[in-house]
Amino acid sequence: MTLTAEGKVFLDECRDLLRRIDEAVSRTRASARGEYGVLHVGYAPSPTLELLPQTLASFQKAVPNVRVILHDMAANELCAGLLDGSLELAVMVRPAEYACIFSYFEVIPVLCDSVPNSGGPISLTAYLFASASRSS
Repeated sequence: MTLTAEGKVFLDECRDLLRRIDEAVSRTRASARGEYGVLHVGYAPSPTLELLPQTLASFQKAVPNVRVILHDMAANELCAGLLDGSLELAVMVRPAEYACIFSYFEVIPVLCDSVPNSGGPISLTAYLFASASRSS
């Protein structure tokens, strides 16, 4: 049996369609595992400059199909972004004036350092804030 020209076109289209379905299933499963998609990360520059490059490189190596979008923001903008869902993660110093909203997030200390100061070094801790629940 020999396919007509139209049959060959149809067969090629069907093969392409099946390939795209397989890719869609794979991407969907990867997305459910957190291995595919976009991750919006807000950061306050001062405590996180030394932390972000190495952390991002390791993250991208572990999950190369997740595109990370960084947002340089002030603490109040980071908190607002976490609350309104425009950020999934934020890295910042834990500001006392926003203590009332910390119960909404998972808070993980990620960097402890001493910062020189005229009155002696100040201990500085950067925290990772993650939304406790994420809607799709």
